[in-house]
Amino acid sequence: MKKKFKIIIYVIILLLFISLSLIIGYNHEPWADEAHAWMIARDTNLFSLFFKYLHTDGHPALWHLILKSFQLFGLPYRYFFIIPIIFSSIGVAIFIFKSKFPLYIKLLFPFSYFIFYQYTIVARGYCLLLPIISLIACIYNERHQKCYLFTFLLILLMNTEAYTYILAGCIFICYLYEFIKNYNNIKNKYSHFISLGILGVLFILTVLYVYPINTNTFLAINRFNYYFSDSFFTTWNSSKIIKLIFTLLLYVYIYICYCKSQKPKNFYQFLLFLVPVLLFYELKYYSAWHLGIVFIISIFCFWIHNMHTNKMIISLLLFTIVIQISWSISSCTYDYNKIYSPASNVATFIQKFKNNNIYGLSFNESAINPYFKNNIFKNWKQDISFFYWNTQNKFYQKYIDENYMLKHNLEIVIVSKFYRILDDNKLKNTYNIYEFKGATYFENSIFEDQTIKVYILKTIDV
Repeated sequence: MKKKFKIIIYVIILLLFISLSLIIGYNHEPWADEAHAWMIARDTNLFSLFFKYLHTDGHPALWHLILKSFQLFGLPYRYFFIIPIIFSSIGVAIFIFKSKFPLYIKLLFPFSYFIFYQYTIVARGYCLLLPIISLIACIYNERHQKCYLFTFLLILLMNTEAYTYILAGCIFICYLYEFIKNYNNIKNKYSHFISLGILGVLFILTVLYVYPINTNTFLAINRFNYYFSDSFFTTWNSSKIIKLIFTLLLYVYIYICYCKSQKPKNFYQFLLFLVPVLLFYELKYYSAWHLGIVFIISIFCFWIHNMHTNKMIISLLLFTIVIQISWSISSCTYDYNKIYSPASNVATFIQKFKNNNIYGLSFNESAINPYFKNNIFKNWKQDISFFYWNTQNKFYQKYIDENYMLKHNLEIVIVSKFYRILDDNKLKNTYNIYEFKGATYFENSIFEDQTIKVYILKTIDV
């Protein structure tokens, strides 16, 4: 009876997760990062995807292939939000039905910030993390008996994100070490040789199709480079020193907890799976929402090391989840009531001008393109609708400012305030100026201004 009651509770939690996700997701307006992946999937074939465009994107192919599959079945962009909800729901279902964490952790975890909002409502490839990592955790103790399934899941993991490529590599190293160490006791050696061979080849191939070439960098707009320069060690200040001390103390705390329930010598595996990802986060590929990847990997480490009975770890986990739930509430409230991205409103507004010459000055304007069949920006000089991060792209050679607009009498110019602010005083006599407000939201505050301005030549705006 007790087991049936738990199953009923789990089903209710899962249905609640799906229902709330659909409500918030339906009201969420995709911004440029979300639109970017959709358009890459829409406007490329498999050859150009793997051999050209993914070198500029920084992400492996799995998310784009999934989007392309849904597009082939006719899913319109308006219902893009359904895709991450499907995968996040699968991940939540696996976690609550298969993990051994306490009931209250299972009930709260689905609504933590990164699981519920940042990796579900914001439609990006991060929604694949929880289901794939949870499946790996489910079979981890049987990885040598189910080596083909384990291999398949690692292939998915390495092709999800740059972070998970590192995690997959660390798991592979551990898997290889165990195979060598226990070689004489392993019965299915042939299957292991095949699995290890496939993984080794695919690790190399994944690097080959993702690794950026010299001209494919975010330096094209003088803001980012491919590996974000705003790393933890770029500058030192008191808050970073406090953060570093806190992180070290946290690891000491986890180590003490680990030693209470596990053999200390096995802690190397915990560190192997988490520390390289943390270093990559701090030194190379830093962004605020990437912290959720560290959070999910930590859950994975607690799961496979049977830390669900450790009260100190569970207390830490509970504290983290409760804080994140407050962020989920704050973010969902904002997203439901405010404009996250004004791209859809801008697209509706400029429909009547789609036959005029329209100029987009930066990446954020690309969020408008999914609402049209083709790229609408004349100055991009390309058939593809997504922002092509390549310094050899002709678009990067043409800098448009107020003087250029007035000199060449440009008909319509669209610009995101996040990237460029034009002098309205110079332009107001020649252009009608329309402002569409929006802002991304992170945790419990506005993160980036996504406001878009549209400048329309007065002679055509009648």
